[in-house]
Amino acid sequence: MPLPPAAIEDLHRWRADHVAALLARIAALIEAGADVTPEPWIDAPPDPSAARGAPQGPPPQEGGAPRPAQGADPRRPKDDPRRPAGADDPRRPAGGQDARPGAGGGSGRPTDGSPPAGGGGARRSADGQDARRPAGSHAARHSARTHAARLPPRGGGLRLPARRDLAWAMPGAAPVLEDLPAPPPPGGPAAALRLAGGAALELRPFRWQRAALSLTPWRGRALDWRPLRRWALEHMAPRMGDAAPELAGVIHRVGGPRSAKGARILTLDLGSAPAQAALALIEAAQAAGAARIALGPPGAWPEG
Repeated sequence: MPLPPAAIEDLHRWRADHVAALLARIAALIEAGADVTPEPWIDAPPDPSAARGAPQGPPPQEGGAPRPAQGADPRRPKDDPRRPAGADDPRRPAGGQDARPGAGGGSGRPTDGSPPAGGGGARRSADGQDARRPAGSHAARHSARTHAARLPPRGGGLRLPARRDLAWAMPGAAPVLEDLPAPPPPGGPAAALRLAGGAALELRPFRWQRAALSLTPWRGRALDWRPLRRWALEHMAPRMGDAAPELAGVIHRVGGPRSAKGARILTLDLGSAPAQAALALIEAAQAAGAARIALGPPGAWPEG
């Protein structure tokens, strides 16, 4: 992303300010004797910008008819003389596990953790990493974002999971979920430039945990939210490394989108994600079909 060096330095500084405050808060809680969990998943509340009455997730499956026991034929009553008491499928051993390869879901894998017979299937190391997939491969990134999408319930217009800054509890007390308050936006001039492809970018100083992204589509076109949703899921998966050595290196929340005057606005908590996440966000906004991209503090652009 061809941002001016000064703008990239600003991104690193804004991120470092928030991470330093978060680490100081964690250290103070631990010193006071609290049990602290940094950046926990939460049940995302319904986003106020979502359509009124729109479903926020699949309804819970409560009640309903009980499922038949594994191996039982639901078409035959238990007292059917053709079905001896306790009879199971003769192809299944005691305990209900189907011994046929591929049965019970088609995997053909034993349940005791041993490798599948014949050497088939994915080869994984002790930490669960597929040995055939390098850590930085497209397949590995796809696996990471798929795993992230499954973890918590999803809320908001983009149906994304969410995190908080930290969860902590004193001995014998109920746990507390906490987000650090965001100070006023830092001072400094806005940066404006033209991106490859013709999109205009405006970057205003913002706090890492409280930002907004304003997107104006090209005339006669609608925004495609899939690139932004992929960006969010990829950067919600932990990626500790040189760029984010202190915490999990993840964004926490994406709210919206909500309508503005000719634009759509997302609210962002970039959490402990590295500065490269903001650069990738701008690229995702371009891929979404935005003609004008503005990243800065909430309330920086008029809303309708």
